[in-house]
Amino acid sequence: MKTVTPRAIAYAGVHVHFSLSNAEWKNESEGYGYSEFYNYIIDFFEVTTGPVAEKRIKDLLTWWNNCSSMPKLPFQYEVERTMKAA
Repeated sequence: MKTVTPRAIAYAGVHVHFSLSNAEWKNESEGYGYSEFYNYIIDFFEVTTGPVAEKRIKDLLTWWNNCSSMPKLPFQYEVERTMKAA
């Protein structure tokens, strides 16, 4: 993946929420619908209400893409070396 997409953000959001809960994996947990949450995030990015919302979304995706291209931490280089050696 070369850029961060709204669907990647939604996917990560669902996994973060699940990881922080004590629920077993299923589509709905204690009244919380993971599909609805995923679709809500997608709609936030794809169903815009005008030029101000479009600019806010563009700025947010730019921010995410800048974060994803940040320099690596030292341990990340070690992980890459280990993976290449395997």
